[in-house]
Amino acid sequence: MRRHLTLIISLCFILALLLPASAQQDAEPTPSETVNLVIWWPDTLAPLGDSVVDETIADLIAEFEATETDVAITFRRKTLNDPGGIMPTLRTGSAIAPGALPDVTILRREEMILAEQLGLIRPLEGLIPASIIADLGQVLPLGQIDNELYGLPLLLNMRHLAYRNPNTPLAQWSFDDVLALGEPFAFPANRATGISDMFFAQYLDAGGTVSFSGELVFNEEALLTVLTFYEQARENGLISDAVQGYSSMADYLPALADGSLNVAVVDTTTYLQLAAQSPELRAASLPVASGQTTAILGGWMWTLVTPDETRQALVSRFITFMSQPEQQVRYANAIQRMPARPAALREWATQDRRYSNLVTLLDHTVLPLPESSGGALVRVLQNALMQVLSGEKTAEEAVAEVTAQVGQ
Repeated sequence: MRRHLTLIISLCFILALLLPASAQQDAEPTPSETVNLVIWWPDTLAPLGDSVVDETIADLIAEFEATETDVAITFRRKTLNDPGGIMPTLRTGSAIAPGALPDVTILRREEMILAEQLGLIRPLEGLIPASIIADLGQVLPLGQIDNELYGLPLLLNMRHLAYRNPNTPLAQWSFDDVLALGEPFAFPANRATGISDMFFAQYLDAGGTVSFSGELVFNEEALLTVLTFYEQARENGLISDAVQGYSSMADYLPALADGSLNVAVVDTTTYLQLAAQSPELRAASLPVASGQTTAILGGWMWTLVTPDETRQALVSRFITFMSQPEQQVRYANAIQRMPARPAALREWATQDRRYSNLVTLLDHTVLPLPESSGGALVRVLQNALMQVLSGEKTAEEAVAEVTAQVGQ
């Protein structure tokens, strides 16, 4: 019995010696796991083989990783709408493989609106510092849907005029000024769905409105003002028959590039590319009745995909870092595009006089009407525009037909 007691005491003593070491070992913090933050980057904004852009993105990511502990960025280059691209994969992956989706991606406004309608992205409200929100100013609506923030603007891609006529620059591009200039112009007039963006912007400038629910409101006087301009432009030879078939800028860019066309609607990205080859090319406002500087606002935005709140906080820190003026300007210069944040724009604009001309276009911008918005009036107005451009109807006849249809 005494022998058994001695053995038990010995075992307890041995355990007593071992337990402190064990307890101490358990008390030591275990190395935290590295979180992989997955970003899908549109290949349009990271062209394959462009070493300057690749190096700039890699440097920016490395700088962010250096400010964070246990966070690694996984960068994936993808097309936007092609099979296997960002939008198709978001659609299918959200249902069958949510774990394979990114935490954050970059979308254009058009895709952002669709992604929100399909429930593929999350709001950014409360995740972006107030200082950035306040600085965005007139650019902020680009990332908003029903006044809620779903996209943080990264790059701008406005639609405006480009003109090659340095001897007679126009201070204002009112309808009267454009008709007096007498220079033929081109724009994407033909739309299979929706309404021509420039026509929509001109209609709003002339007094047209969009209801709170997003439907276009008929304004007979505004429509007559705009269609009369197109009727006169056609009669004066400023709009050729070919314009009726232009559905995109690609239809007339060769003519603008070789100088056989001197005035046309372009987007900012295209303008910067053309201006690099043709320094005499200038950026200007869209022609509107009032002559007020007008451009159509567009661009690319950071959008949040992950529903996980911890990962959302990491995404917030990443896109906040990437939205600092220095970072935006570095990336914008590498990709040769226009940064979105006004604080970055001011720095970017000092590099080239043509850049400052683009910044002035932000004074009065119009968001394009989404294809899913506008109501039945959209197609009626678009048809009226095409009838006037073709010469099938005068402006008054086209407006009278619209009025009759709206009355019915």
